[in-house]
Amino acid sequence: MIKIPRQKLAVSLLPLPLAIGLLAVPSQAETSLEEVLVTAQKRTENLQDVPISITAYTEESLNILRIENVADLGPTTPGLVTAPAAGIASGTRIWIRGIGSAQVSIGIDPRVALYTDGVYLGKTPGLAFDALEMERIEVLKGPQGTLYGRNAVGGAINLISRKASTESFSGKLKVGAGNYNLEEANGYINVPLSQSVAVKLSGMTRSRDGWVENKGPGPDFNGRDAEAWRADLRWEPLSTLSFDVAYEKNEADLEPQYSQSVFGDGTIGPGLGSLINPPETNDRLDKVTTAYALEKSHLDLEAYSVFAGWDFADQHSVRLIGSYRKADATDSRGFWPETDGSLLPWTDRIVSTTGQNHVLNDHKQYSLELNFEGKIADGLDYTAGLFYFNEDTGAGEDYTLTKDLVDFFSPSAVRSAGRIETDAYAVFGTLNWTPGAFGERLHVTVGGRYSEDKREGKVKTFVNQGPLPDFSALVFTYDTATGLPFSDNRESNTWDNFDPQIILQYDLNDNANVYASYSTAYRSGGYNTDATTLEGFTFDKEDMEAFELGYKSELMNGRLRLNMAVFYYDQSNIQVTEQDPAHPVRQNVFNTDGDSKGFEIEATAQLINDLTASLGYAYLDAQQDSYEAVFRPGTPDEVTVVNEGGSSGAPENSVFANFNYRRDVSWGELMANLNYSYTDSYDVTPGTELMSVSLLDARIATRWDMGDSGALTLAVWGKNLLDDEYHLDRINFSEIDGFNAPDVAWFGDPLTYGVELSYEF
Repeated sequence: MIKIPRQKLAVSLLPLPLAIGLLAVPSQAETSLEEVLVTAQKRTENLQDVPISITAYTEESLNILRIENVADLGPTTPGLVTAPAAGIASGTRIWIRGIGSAQVSIGIDPRVALYTDGVYLGKTPGLAFDALEMERIEVLKGPQGTLYGRNAVGGAINLISRKASTESFSGKLKVGAGNYNLEEANGYINVPLSQSVAVKLSGMTRSRDGWVENKGPGPDFNGRDAEAWRADLRWEPLSTLSFDVAYEKNEADLEPQYSQSVFGDGTIGPGLGSLINPPETNDRLDKVTTAYALEKSHLDLEAYSVFAGWDFADQHSVRLIGSYRKADATDSRGFWPETDGSLLPWTDRIVSTTGQNHVLNDHKQYSLELNFEGKIADGLDYTAGLFYFNEDTGAGEDYTLTKDLVDFFSPSAVRSAGRIETDAYAVFGTLNWTPGAFGERLHVTVGGRYSEDKREGKVKTFVNQGPLPDFSALVFTYDTATGLPFSDNRESNTWDNFDPQIILQYDLNDNANVYASYSTAYRSGGYNTDATTLEGFTFDKEDMEAFELGYKSELMNGRLRLNMAVFYYDQSNIQVTEQDPAHPVRQNVFNTDGDSKGFEIEATAQLINDLTASLGYAYLDAQQDSYEAVFRPGTPDEVTVVNEGGSSGAPENSVFANFNYRRDVSWGELMANLNYSYTDSYDVTPGTELMSVSLLDARIATRWDMGDSGALTLAVWGKNLLDDEYHLDRINFSEIDGFNAPDVAWFGDPLTYGVELSYEF
């Protein structure tokens, strides 16, 4: 077999789009850009008419970019950062414009709201599911609350799936294969049963071996086996009345993510830290030998939803969305999987012979949303809504890093269990007014939202696996009033807020407009199940004021689309998490202030009839004020961590460039796509910096038109063609006083490539 170096392979693919162009016949392509439709304001509109900063993905662009889950949106959306959480394979953290959540605790709401078909997904654990038959995805930047069910501080991501349709019998099947033994298949079939009833069945299976080979016991690292299926039913008893019912099942078995020991800026013990697990290199490893077997993680999702729409009068409608969702996630991670579990005499920690940390989450949620939309008079429209959300989430963890009392019972582990119950209520609405006095060029939107969140939190931590029976003893969690550990705690509280919004939009001409918006947003207070002090268990709500100026245009007879936005966010009582030096896997929540400001540019141009180019750029300056984090005040174990401020999930610069070439040929169509993304280095948590990353992806395809029989498409693709090495997450253990252990980092995927064949009719 002839082996081609990866770097040469990547570079050799770059001229292929030009070569394809030389072979093709003259194009019959459109000379202007296609209209992009979105439903960001609960109605179908042209992207250019919506006074919100939005990045929209069509079904075709999702397929070309191989966006399979929410995490894949990060590199292709400037201003958006997605990352797993310290080896938690089933969870995804999301930041928009530097507003997001570094911690995945069940008691802390995400700042960015994720919706699937209008249903809010309440918790970060379990978000790493593969999306099934997406028709489009919309990324909305900035606070979203006057139109959506749950309050969103940083923005919202809407996943919109393909619905059952009574219009025609249709379907699609795609199969593919790639390196690391990738095997995948997905598709759907839509069957109209009558003029008013249709069903659609969708399915997906995808498996890939891990790219870090494990020569020791246990599985390889970073592999994935996932499958999902969905059933949709549509019933249209009247032309003005429709019902959509859906059931979805999603399962995944995930090999553990490899936490590679790397050199850090801190000091690893008095010359002895390297004995724990000496970092071999800061370069990405593809072969390791573990000292113990790590278990696979597992994700199990079930979702039911019903959507009813009724146009009850001329230009007035009501929509109902009801849902139930259940998610069970079991994650396993090992911070130093090469360690043999023996006692480390020069440190006050041991590594248990079980060698891993288990994180178990079970999440159940119900939601009900009622939306009204209509026209009051010429130039005066309204939207209004009521929302109810209930969630019951439990989390359990065991820790193999132990201290003080527990050392006496070695080997042992600290285990914790927490549960959060939430009832959230909201009423929201907007008025959209276009006064005739300004030639119908001025548009005024006034809206507001009232939210009320009732919460109850419970947490219990105990010692297990020792020679004594299980007993309650919070080794890391203290009641500072008594200086004694507390073993069980339960609190309840209610938080509420009113958030207004005003938007002024002015049409410069038929193809360009400017807008200015002001809004506020809040994130509910709650309970931190990872707390290490009693007073750290409860934290208060946070607030934000947001200002944005925007410009949207279509120029050069529709061949250039140019959108720009500048924004400023003033944040107060930001809920930040700080690692406890006594137990770095656990964190307390503190409050501080900060701001975020920046600007974004998105441009798409039809360079020639067959070639379209897109460019997105985001500049971000996000800062949090310095603060002191005091753990166990008033006890012998009191420690103060001074955080000098900073940010998380806020790269200063991010860029995405895309070239899309399409040409009609005698048998159908030739297509080539080249994508480049760059993300500056940024802190994933304040003080923990991830390196900058540049990614180059490509796809080449040909499509055969088969008339009434459908179409066949063959494509080859590659991602990270230059095999760039970059971190998805990192923990700087070496910078924690007294911990004496190497840093660990989780690397992103290396070069991957494959081929796919699809048939649609």
